[in-house]
Amino acid sequence: LRDGRARLWVRDAGPGPTPELRARLGERFAPGHSDTRRRGASSGLGLAIAQSVAETYGGTLEMESDAAGFTIAITLPQAEETT
Repeated sequence: LRDGRARLWVRDAGPGPTPELRARLGERFAPGHSDTRRRGASSGLGLAIAQSVAETYGGTLEMESDAAGFTIAITLPQAEETT
């Protein structure tokens, strides 16, 4: 938690998707890998669902890539306390 927002992230040490594929991440049925024939290839719905959930609750979905790996983060506003 920071500044009234929660940030949840997943990071791996791989190179992440190519810039061309990255531009499409979050779209329904967009593959996250250039080789869609590879074993275990996804349907391309996970990030679209995550983005929709984040936006529904006033948050964002962010993607970052650097020499150390690829990170996907969801940032959401902190829930207000009720009494």
